[in-house]
Amino acid sequence: SRGFFEELDHPVVSRLRYSTLPMTFSNGPKRRQIRPAPLLGEHNVELLSEIGLTPADIALLDADGVIGCTVAAAGAY
Repeated sequence: SRGFFEELDHPVVSRLRYSTLPMTFSNGPKRRQIRPAPLLGEHNVELLSEIGLTPADIALLDADGVIGCTVAAAGAY
């Protein structure tokens, strides 16, 4: 096996296989994937707070559907 896929635990769907780089480097890391991709909206509060938004600003964006953690239904725009 060339190690193109690495398995990681995922918080929603348990264990998944993630693709890595199509080549390997002799002095490179043994594992390339250290954590799964972030969930939709997982870091909204953290990132928006860092750019100066208040909790009230973030709550308003969430209430207006600008940000969130669920995928919009098709045709919802």
